[in-house]
Amino acid sequence: MLKPIATCSQRYRLPKVAPLFVLAGLAASGAPSPAQATSIYIDEFNATLNGSPLFDDTFNQNTTLVGGTGATVASGVNFAGTSTGANYFVHGSIPEQTANNGQALLDTSNGTVVTQPDPFFPVI
Repeated sequence: MLKPIATCSQRYRLPKVAPLFVLAGLAASGAPSPAQATSIYIDEFNATLNGSPLFDDTFNQNTTLVGGTGATVASGVNFAGTSTGANYFVHGSIPEQTANNGQALLDTSNGTVVTQPDPFFPVI
């Protein structure tokens, strides 16, 4: 509440804490917000070739695919109609779980930063 000053012109004086609120507001609006990971659950990944199934992964292995800074990791699933195992190239780790008939969690907090030469994106 503004209080009148004892003068003939009746001017009003701002409370002395007002500049503090302005400074606090500016500091809060300019402070960076913390980074947040992006998480995506995948239920199934499949591929077909000329209309025939080639590969189908339902991510129900209840394991974690660990690739570290980049490694070929067995998916635990064979190519359709063969005994040849399919592999993933993984950076970081991808946990698989049996919940909801199988899901794989792609989470940026479990990944690694990859630099690439031109003409590709320089950092992914």
